[in-house]
Amino acid sequence: MDKRRIGVFVFLTAMLLAVATGHSLWRYRSQAPYRDAWSQVATKLGEQKTRIDSLSTALAVLEAGVEEEKARLHRLSLEIAGLEREAVNGRLPSSEYRRYRSVISRHNEIVETHNSSVAEMQQSYAQYSTLVDTHNALIDSANQLQQTAVERGIQLPQIESFR
Repeated sequence: MDKRRIGVFVFLTAMLLAVATGHSLWRYRSQAPYRDAWSQVATKLGEQKTRIDSLSTALAVLEAGVEEEKARLHRLSLEIAGLEREAVNGRLPSSEYRRYRSVISRHNEIVETHNSSVAEMQQSYAQYSTLVDTHNALIDSANQLQQTAVERGIQLPQIESFR
């Protein structure tokens, strides 16, 4: 009789393990859409964060260039004003006039470069702003996905902060 009890115990234990394993497998497979969606969101967030950081660095370089151009324009404007003050009846001596034209030419070149830099910076700011808005919307979506998963008892892997 003891052998029969042990046999029943082993059989019931095996059945319990089979049911538990089957349930775990079913549950794991049923969670696959959430894990896949979470993985895609995490990948997209990482890509966006990298792009945002890249644009931020590029914007810092552009801003520094624009500030340098402003300083150069200010110095040339002072030089132009000084030469204009030296003019007598609106005229400069030939050597000073050549220098004046050279300074005006450099000033105009820098103005063109500056305007181009400002336009590029504005375009980069627009891209940056759009990307940050998209990134924040995706973060909100990820938070909603995580909340839904938690409500359904699904454990999603941790991802780093992307804000």
